[in-house]
Amino acid sequence: MDVVRDFLRYLEGDRNVSSHTLRAYAGDLRQFLGFLKGRESADNGARAVAQLQEVDRHTIREYLARLQQQGASSPTLARKLAALRSFFKYLHARGVCASNPAKLVSSRKLSRPLPHVLDVADVERLV
Repeated sequence: MDVVRDFLRYLEGDRNVSSHTLRAYAGDLRQFLGFLKGRESADNGARAVAQLQEVDRHTIREYLARLQQQGASSPTLARKLAALRSFFKYLHARGVCASNPAKLVSSRKLSRPLPHVLDVADVERLV
């Protein structure tokens, strides 16, 4: 899809993102577009999301819920949502979409592991 390729060029040239981010976002967008395509064929004649302009926050939430059911971790879901937010922000700025539906999707706070502290024996050995 041309808008995806244009978006990735924008990230690489204008935003100067790392090659890792670029590769991750490309995969995330490819996966989301695959979800939309699969959703269309699974509707069995019902009205499907056929174009990016028709994606709404419910579509994005459904996508993230499906990924979570498939075992995606919280950091992975957060990155995928970040990719969609950035992509739809780009589309909105270019006039492709009337709004950014991903902006309306709230993300869960990521839990951070507690730091590892030294026990008394470790401190004594260190001193």
